[in-house]
This record gives sequence, structure tokens and C-alpha cells, in this order.
Amino acid sequence: MPKKGSGYASLTVSQAVYEHFKESFQQNRRMLEREGISSLTGYVTSRLEELMLKDRVFARYAPFMEEFGYDEDSNTIYIKDNRTKRIAGITIVNNKLHCDVDEKEDCAHIGFAYSLPKVYEAMIRLGIPAPGRITANKGR
Repeated sequence: MPKKGSGYASLTVSQAVYEHFKESFQQNRRMLEREGISSLTGYVTSRLEELMLKDRVFARYAPFMEEFGYDEDSNTIYIKDNRTKRIAGITIVNNKLHCDVDEKEDCAHIGFAYSLPKVYEAMIRLGIPAPGRITANKGR
């Protein structure tokens, strides 16, 4: 149990959830250590922080953007932008997401795409590190 006022709290999860994260941490340990994550606690914390970031991005853009479709062959996710009434194709180019509408790597469509699990799954499958990964809790 963490000390009161330490800035930490305990959390109980099911055995299945614990085993999932433990196995994932062990499988990716070398890559995670290069990112400064050296413990299961640090790994779970970083994943929760990523989820918090995705939730913030999703809440910001969800009112006017939505996932429209996904093409596995080209690793393209299509985002419907209800403000501009356009469909943006987001593809991986040179290990980064690229928007075919804005012709950028940092537009609102890209931000929304990072909130979608399919995007992270594709990046993991292709061995591409996800930018924006929060590693402020290094060494845990």
C-alpha cells in the first residue's frame, strides 16, 4: 500500500488482465527498456497514460470526426470530417502517419487517427514506434 500523500495509489485488476500485461511486458521488454520503461508497473502506467491521451484527443475531435473505413492492404484508415464534408485517408509513409487531405503529418485528422486502436495495431504490426508515447515515468 502506498503511503498517503506519496502521489501513488493501488489498483486491483483481474488475474487475466494482470497476465495479459505481464506477458506483453515480457515480450517487449528490450524495446520498452530502450524507452526507459524497466518494470511491469512502469509499463502499465505508460499504457494507462497513452489511453488517457487518446481519450483527450478523441473527446476533442469526436464531435466532428469519425472512422469511416479501413483498408488493410494499403494500411489506410479513412476519417470522415463532418466539418469539411471530406474523407481523409491516413496512411503510413516513412514510418509516420500522413494525411492525404492536408498533406501533413500533424493535422487534426492525424490526431484523431491516433485515438483509434486500428492505427496502433497497424503500427505495432509494422514495427513502427508510436509517437506521443508518454514516458515521463521512466525507470518504474
